Amino acid sequence: MLQVKRDIRMIERRPVGLLVLQGYVDSMDSMALERAIDEIYAQDVFDIVLDVTQVSHISSAGWSVIVSKLSLLGGLLSAHPLLGLGHG
Repeated sequence: MLQVKRDIRMIERRPVGLLVLQGYVDSMDSMALERAIDEIYAQDVFDIVLDVTQVSHISSAGWSVIVSKLSLLGGLLSAHPLLGLGHG
């Protein structure tokens, strides 16, 4: 089961969307991930960071969402773990 926490932060005067994912991303959860990314994008936030430090598995459907959104956003989607981001 996937849990998604959303936040938008200002970093160097630019809005950056932060999605903190917890659990695992299977084919059913990939739709929730896509919606979360779309909701941030709809707020005219084009830099998105995925914190995947608490994700145990990402299915091929989840990776498909990440890659397709990466293409849509022109490569501004960052899909690497950032230790401690969004925690504490």
